[in-house]
Amino acid sequence: MELSVYMDLQRKLSNFYIKRVQPNLARYNEIHKEQGKARLLFFIPFVSLLLSFICLPVAQLLGFIFLLFFFITFFASFFFKVDKNKEQMDLDNEMKSELMEDFVQIFGDLHWQPGTFITKKLGTAGELSPLPNLPERKKNEIVYSSVLNPAYYKNVEKVKSLNLFNMAILTIDDSINGTYQNVPFSILEAMTISTAKLIIPILAFILFSMLPLAIIIALVLIFGGHIIFISLYYTMINFIASLGVPKTGAVIITAAVFVLAIKFVIQLIINLIKPLMGYFRGVIVEFAMNKNFEGHTIILDNSGDGRKVRIDKRKFEEVKLEDVEFAKNYTVYSTNQIEARYLITTAFIDRLKNLKTKFKSKYIRVAFKDDKIVIAIHTNRDMFKMADMFKESGKETFMALFDEISSVLDFIDQLKLNSKLGL
Repeated sequence: MELSVYMDLQRKLSNFYIKRVQPNLARYNEIHKEQGKARLLFFIPFVSLLLSFICLPVAQLLGFIFLLFFFITFFASFFFKVDKNKEQMDLDNEMKSELMEDFVQIFGDLHWQPGTFITKKLGTAGELSPLPNLPERKKNEIVYSSVLNPAYYKNVEKVKSLNLFNMAILTIDDSINGTYQNVPFSILEAMTISTAKLIIPILAFILFSMLPLAIIIALVLIFGGHIIFISLYYTMINFIASLGVPKTGAVIITAAVFVLAIKFVIQLIINLIKPLMGYFRGVIVEFAMNKNFEGHTIILDNSGDGRKVRIDKRKFEEVKLEDVEFAKNYTVYSTNQIEARYLITTAFIDRLKNLKTKFKSKYIRVAFKDDKIVIAIHTNRDMFKMADMFKESGKETFMALFDEISSVLDFIDQLKLNSKLGL
């Protein structure tokens, strides 16, 4: 992007921020603060519970202090007031529905749509409910409705047809399309979920529903009181009973605490396993090209997940290229060998390497189909955000969003898609 063009876009960004964002910033950050309070009220008790389990076997007093702190914070959370409207609101979607369409037009003839679902405010519960005796607190709660975006199925079919992913489900966060430097394009911020990863929610349901209790029962039946876990279990029962709680109540409370703790640990394990299951999270960018071609050519990374993509060997042949380094990292398949070599030039290979470095991406995949090039960049992070869970929105938030969209639009210059020579 030329410096003069970039400076002009920066000026438009400043005007947008002053006119559209600043007047609403206090409201957005108040919602963020309320949601942060709700997260803390959930997080602190369970961290205390986890620390108590770590400490009890080696430092009982410290473990019991953390356990006591868990009970105090857990029950105290019921007495803290959190604005339900603000807690339940998806702040990022709220800001995007108000601002994103105008924001992308900083760059010209661009349009934004939400991804998989479109969320709408229906009104307050008081306005919508037929119940006359609804509590005042409930009457003011805002009711939201989510409907499937009509463009979603079209995007799913388009992404499936590329043959770049071993995909069971596609979720889309944002969709941006338009024309930039006379090149039509579309951007999908998306996550593809493989068949293997699809099993995780089912396993999670089984683990969360039945396994914690089954583990406790099995350990009690098999090992009795001869391991640390069971010893800890009985120690906790005795501790709770010493506080004046009846023995039956102490057993029920201890069992509930152990079930919650096991669920918490299982969730941590699932979160660690997820990245190993093979999935794509990033941007899928489609550009119209000045070159005409009839075949379908794909470039897949040689990662474990890339090798799992199913290729129809009746249609596609592997294309051997002379670049040794490129061949180590990527495999090329095409329905037309000659056309593939015409498209994947030495200059294109160098530019693709630069894109991967610029985005700090684990891998990039490419498809040439229907006179278009599609580039899928695995960033493994949430892009195009207007709200962040851990910090309030401000000028830096919109600057980062501006830079992300600019970087994607830079593909046009880097791949020379706006010239007759192209790629």
